[in-house]
Amino acid sequence: MDNFLYNGKRNLIALLTVAVLVAVGANHAHNVHVAHTKIPVVEVIELT
Repeated sequence: MDNFLYNGKRNLIALLTVAVLVAVGANHAHNVHVAHTKIPVVEVIELT
């Protein structure tokens, strides 16, 4: 049972890691899009 809980915890951490990477990737893509709309760099930094 302990082994099952250990694996479950590892899987949860892996899922959280993937979720964070996806969120960061989406945020980065959004920031690149904002930068390409020719908004000043200062505003882009404030949005992050």
